[in-house]
Amino acid sequence: MESKIFHAKIGRHALLEALNAILAVTDSGRVNIAPDGVFLSMTDPANVAFVHTQLKITAFDDYNFSPPEDPPHVAQIGLDFERLVVVLSIA
Repeated sequence: MESKIFHAKIGRHALLEALNAILAVTDSGRVNIAPDGVFLSMTDPANVAFVHTQLKITAFDDYNFSPPEDPPHVAQIGLDFERLVVVLSIA
C-alpha cells in the first residue's frame, strides 16, 4: 500500500487567487505544508516587497497531511508559481 505524506484538493479559483498575490512579489519559492494548512513567506529578489500567504484547511475540499516525525513537523516543496498558473489555465 502506498503511503502519502500530503494529499489535498482545492478549488481552482481559490488557488489562483492565492497565486496571483504571490506572483506580485516572486515567480517561484518554497511552500510549507503543515497540519493546519499551506503557507509561505518570502520577499522579492530585491528584498523590497514581502508576501505572506496562508491557505488554511477550511480553504480545501480535502486536506490530509501526515507530518514527518522529526521537528518542525512541516514539509517543504519548491514550486514555480508561473508554471502552476499555466497548468491551471489549461484545466
